[in-house]
Amino acid sequence: MRIAKLIRQIGEGWTNSLLDKLSLLSPAKKQVAEERLAICLTCPIRTNSVCDPAKKGTALNGTKFEGCGCFIEKKTMCMDCECPGQYWLPVNL
Repeated sequence: MRIAKLIRQIGEGWTNSLLDKLSLLSPAKKQVAEERLAICLTCPIRTNSVCDPAKKGTALNGTKFEGCGCFIEKKTMCMDCECPGQYWLPVNL
């Protein structure tokens, strides 16, 4: 079940990214993605455009976490996704 959810989330991120490029993404989703991206751009585990799985950080709750390996711009477009450090969570839009 985990693999199916991951595939769905990847598809959602890439689909919303395409919709954004075509100016068809809802304003609410675009705002969420922009707010998330602003957080990710300051994250120390980011390497270029990837949430780097070779780096570790500290989550909001104080636990250690590793990067997920996702392309940040695409992951921030997935409304069902969350930051591995819990700096942003899924939203229901």
